[in-house]
Amino acid sequence: MTASRVLAFTALLVTTLADAGPSATFITGVTVATDNGAALQIANPNERNASFNANLLKRQLPGRVANCSSLIDIPVGTARGNHSFGGICTLVENGKKSSVMICDDEMVGHFRMEKMDRKVPVQELIDFIVSNCFGG
Repeated sequence: MTASRVLAFTALLVTTLADAGPSATFITGVTVATDNGAALQIANPNERNASFNANLLKRQLPGRVANCSSLIDIPVGTARGNHSFGGICTLVENGKKSSVMICDDEMVGHFRMEKMDRKVPVQELIDFIVSNCFGG
């Protein structure tokens, strides 16, 4: 890892912790995964379910996110800036469950959901978030 990569990683981690505030969910792991910075795994994978479901309603898409097994936060920019989130979740539609990759951001309004037919590695989820929901 280059010195500039380490500095960028450290800055993103400090930025995310500064955004977190006193009631924040703790970060369970950190993966330097993209040219855009660090991807942070969130301890409570269901933390964004309400946001994901609000986006489904807003776009008049069927189904609701019942639960998520993984949630990733990719900070974008400076402290108190935008964050892009994505997860591996269970979508319930007409009583049927399916696995999806889903992402949104806090500021710009990006949203994307894709059904999955296989187990997806964390790096693929990170790439999905960066490709579809990276804020800014």
